[in-house]
Amino acid sequence: MDHPQGVASGGEPPLAEAPKEGEVGRCGLPGTARGLLCLSEVFGFFDRSDLSLSEALQGIARAIHGGFLDPGSVGVRIVIGGRAYQAGDCRRSAPCLKEDVLRRGEKLGAVEVYLREEKPGESRYSFRPEGRLLLRLISGALGRLVSRKEMEETWRWEREQNRALAELSGALLTAGDIEEISWVVLQHAKRMTGSRYGYVGYIDMETGHLVCPTFTRDIWDACGVKDKGVVFSDFRGLWGWVLKNRQPLLSNRPAEDPRSTGVPEGHIPIERFLSVPAVMGGLLVGQVALANSDRDYGEKDLELAARLADLYAVAVMRMWTERELDRYRLQLEELVRKRTRELERSNLRLRRELEEKARREEELRNMAGQLRSLSCHLQSVREEERHRIAREVHDTLGQELTGLKIELSLLARNVGDDAELARRLSEIAGMVDSTIRSVREISAELRPGILDDLGLEAALEWQLARFEEKTGVRCRLHAGMEERLLDPEIAVTLFRVAQEALTNVARHAGAREVEVRLFREGEEIALQVRDDGRGVQEEELESASALGVLSMRERAAALGGCLSIRGDRGRGTTLEVRIPMVSPAGRDGRQGEDLSTCGSAFPERGGSGGEGDMEGNLDKGSGGR
Repeated sequence: MDHPQGVASGGEPPLAEAPKEGEVGRCGLPGTARGLLCLSEVFGFFDRSDLSLSEALQGIARAIHGGFLDPGSVGVRIVIGGRAYQAGDCRRSAPCLKEDVLRRGEKLGAVEVYLREEKPGESRYSFRPEGRLLLRLISGALGRLVSRKEMEETWRWEREQNRALAELSGALLTAGDIEEISWVVLQHAKRMTGSRYGYVGYIDMETGHLVCPTFTRDIWDACGVKDKGVVFSDFRGLWGWVLKNRQPLLSNRPAEDPRSTGVPEGHIPIERFLSVPAVMGGLLVGQVALANSDRDYGEKDLELAARLADLYAVAVMRMWTERELDRYRLQLEELVRKRTRELERSNLRLRRELEEKARREEELRNMAGQLRSLSCHLQSVREEERHRIAREVHDTLGQELTGLKIELSLLARNVGDDAELARRLSEIAGMVDSTIRSVREISAELRPGILDDLGLEAALEWQLARFEEKTGVRCRLHAGMEERLLDPEIAVTLFRVAQEALTNVARHAGAREVEVRLFREGEEIALQVRDDGRGVQEEELESASALGVLSMRERAAALGGCLSIRGDRGRGTTLEVRIPMVSPAGRDGRQGEDLSTCGSAFPERGGSGGEGDMEGNLDKGSGGR
């Protein structure tokens, strides 16, 4: 490059004559005071954690430019990583003053000052020594700024990624519709990677075709392909390569990729492409694909998509399981209808042939037993599914987070004396610990292992301890019965009712103390939960939003039991559930009872008057668990 007259070939301009007393160069940074003010403004951007690296560098360029006596004749440009941030007029062919930006000896860029020529070929300019020193100080500090901002952006990325995974884990536990879960996964993936387009689809378990429900909500109107659809049987191009090979793919030049087969007429142009398969247990269950990010995709984008695909695979497997259960249910219903028709014909024959009566009655009793067994089986399947999902969330997400924590620990050992970096790593490690605790909480909420291992009384003690720790409400448990006599199905039901009742206390009661009693009375097992809160009112119990109360009633009814709730304003609430301690075959007789009352007496609490409700999942929308 040609250098302007008076500028050394090495890029370092000669120092002009010192200005006379009381006079400064026409573009100089005169005086220590003015230089310090400029330096102070520049270093102010170092503490702006709300600014990105690009925003901070642009602000620093403007601050340096504003420090000149005649900003109109000066241009300042900062070049970092191939990107330029400038302020003022930088049209001169070469900078008059230039300082390299270094980080541990590595050149990251430079700070350049340009001087506008007043006349063609004029090269007269002057920079005071303070100006040169100021520029060196700034360029020397910019290397540290770049390192800090890169670390901040990495930290923000990890935080957003963990937040997205936590939100998605919650959606997997609450949303039952695979289309909605697919949409949630796509929205997180697009937001985190800056992608304009994308899709999330699952494999149909019967046909093996890829079904993409997100097409109709994301890019359907923008796509001009003739005969477009959401089901694909022929896996072609880059996306098809991912499914066929069950391997991730990242291409920032997809048109040049030899695996690409191009796009059909009317298709949205693909400028960048990233996709990962959703695989569980070696089985292909779906795909996450993204396109046209506002930047090149990188390894961290691929890692994020892979983690989202892992969680999506859990949702698809759950959908497959539910559909299989529905198919079995329909078959069983058809079987029941078929047998019912047979029974009707048998009844006609029974009127004519008394000798056939005994055989037909036996057949009817056998069928009733099958129906009762089916009801218990379906309840068991639902509980086992919660158990399985809890284990999957705990093992898959928990192991990955533990690995991330180990990596952070190893990284922390190599930061040296960089206290700021060590602090950042410590904060990230704290976030990972918090996420691990959240995963454990989610898993425990689905199915606490202590219930299976140690029994109902131990599980209630554990639940009350957690409740007291989280809410500060003092808890007491009174249990006096032999658990070996307790049916496991009854134990699960009573534990779930206790969980819901404690949730209601925390949300609505304003209580200071909770008392839980577990006892046997005659041929019934009873669970009683009392609080000293505000006391539930009858209209709250009858509200359509009291879904938690409805859930508890239904759980008790499934085992032939009943639930009662009574509250006294300002004195608290008492909830009691009673379930007969009989075999499952003997429960049918009570399942049709009116569940509005339980018919039991409430033991009195010294001087407290009437007892009441758990302020229930009178829950403004918490629903039954």
